[in-house]
Amino acid sequence: MKADLDLVREIKAGDKKIFGELVERHQKAIYRLALRFTGDHGMAEDVVQESFIKAYQKIHFFEERSSFKSWLFRIAINTCKNKWRKKSHLEVDIQDVVLSVEEKTSLGLENEQVQKVLQLR
Repeated sequence: MKADLDLVREIKAGDKKIFGELVERHQKAIYRLALRFTGDHGMAEDVVQESFIKAYQKIHFFEERSSFKSWLFRIAINTCKNKWRKKSHLEVDIQDVVLSVEEKTSLGLENEQVQKVLQLR
């Protein structure tokens, strides 16, 4: 079995097909990391997929100053953080929208009621 760095060098040299070996080697560890971070199986699976896509796209930036695994873990952690921020941001926005709609609806009903009372007088 070849070392990660050997596989990375071969990928950088043009053999993109062997990237699957790195995926097979590290996907369980990345999944466990993502699951611990997110607490959600679906989100953890998304993180794994996005992390490997990013690693594949950016492999030419890997400078071999650290292990491939630690570089990949950093990508996965950053992906988790980004997903968490997006999820938190969406939850806040949805709550604001619901409150906004409820407020407008209740104000609209109050205005209609006031107009009906004024018309009766």
